[in-house]
Amino acid sequence: MKRTKNFTTAVLALGVGASLVAAGCARGGGGAEGEAKAGARTAGAPGAPAAAEATPVRVVAATQRLVRRTVPVTGSIAALQSVDLSPKVAGKIVRVNGREGTAVRRGQVVVQQDTEDLRTEVQQAEANLQAARARLSQAVTQARVAASVSVGEVENQRQLLRQAEAALALARRPQRTQEISVAENAVRREQANYERARADRERYAGLVREGAAAQSVLDQYVTQERVARAALDSARQQLDIARTGGRQEDIRTAEANVARARLAVNNAITNLQQNQVRNEEVTAARAAVAQGQAAVTFARQQLANASIRSPIDGVISERLTEPGQQATPGQPVLRLVALSTVYFEAQVPETDIRSVRAGLSVPVRVNALPGRMFTGRVARVLPTASRQSRNFLVRVNIPNAGRLLRPGMYARGEVVAEERTGTVVPKDALLSRDGKTQVFVAGAGNKAELRTLRVGIQARDFVEALSGVRAGERVVVAGQDALADGGALTIQAGGGEQQAAAAE
Repeated sequence: MKRTKNFTTAVLALGVGASLVAAGCARGGGGAEGEAKAGARTAGAPGAPAAAEATPVRVVAATQRLVRRTVPVTGSIAALQSVDLSPKVAGKIVRVNGREGTAVRRGQVVVQQDTEDLRTEVQQAEANLQAARARLSQAVTQARVAASVSVGEVENQRQLLRQAEAALALARRPQRTQEISVAENAVRREQANYERARADRERYAGLVREGAAAQSVLDQYVTQERVARAALDSARQQLDIARTGGRQEDIRTAEANVARARLAVNNAITNLQQNQVRNEEVTAARAAVAQGQAAVTFARQQLANASIRSPIDGVISERLTEPGQQATPGQPVLRLVALSTVYFEAQVPETDIRSVRAGLSVPVRVNALPGRMFTGRVARVLPTASRQSRNFLVRVNIPNAGRLLRPGMYARGEVVAEERTGTVVPKDALLSRDGKTQVFVAGAGNKAELRTLRVGIQARDFVEALSGVRAGERVVVAGQDALADGGALTIQAGGGEQQAAAAE
């Protein structure tokens, strides 16, 4: 209304001035004299405005300042590390170390289950393992002894068999021709000796009958005959043996010895083959030891699982069990959260997502902490939008040194898409004409200069002028509706400074 009133006053003044000038010219004639008289009358007319009255305006100087283009976002505080702890074994809860808000360290036992039955299972598994090891040691020892004895016994029995077979062959086969010849010569020799001894005995027997020799001498020759006869019989027997081989009794004895030797060899070989069975027994005993070791490891692990430990450094966010309750695998008993890993999970409309990228600064405010500002940075932009809201999720990392931020808090932020120092002018100075954004600048001699702006970043109260206005130039923020390019203006005192201060 004020701009319209000033413009109307200026138009009326100009119209009155023009009427007075025309009247003076008509009555006073032309030339300089008429103009001087008319001018004198106009000037002398009470309440008449000047012919070129200036338009009163207010101005503010364009300034250089930091400008930002931001994308407003909302969302919730979340945590990267949020863990639901559940037992791996069924058992009664005997202790819970903490309640909601209690800080825990990684590896700390936070829930303890009853371990009496589990300790008994460990002791039983360890006893079974010791028994399996004892059986393995016994099997190994037996296998080693059997292997050494069997190999030596087979070789020994085979040697005895060879000897028995050689004796049997010797008993069965006749002597060699040379041996037979020697035996025949022995018979002939003993035959000659016998015949000589018999002739000597007969001669001395006749001499004894004739009384020519003593009986004692005859007795000696009788003995010599008998010895020669025995020697002849022995030589004949050796000749028979050489010609016909051993006696049947000797052959049967040798055959029995061979049979016994062969049986002994077979028994030794059977014992040697039993070594494979003993080796398999050793293998089975070793498998039993391995199974026992696995059982001990499993039992010990089950005992360790009864002590539920925290996998992270954090705090207890929810206690879901109490001592005395029965816990089952898969049923959560505690919920932990690492407050050092909290982040702002912001939702960005699909129309603004192209302006958001990793690394951008994000001032964040949380409703639960009024007056506090947290500065985060875009860490990740999820590649897909929600089908329901068409918003994209953006992860903003926020330092949480004081552990003030908690998962689930509602938060608001502004992603700083652009930030730079530029020349700004108040939005009150803007005019929109023919699709262009323009301002009036108070130029030299208080003349209005109409400028066309190229607008950059826009804020609530000001815009960035990329071109058209320089820092320090005075732009009209009030009264510009009555101005024309090149028109005179007068700057009102007082308001401009206040407006400039507000713009800054």
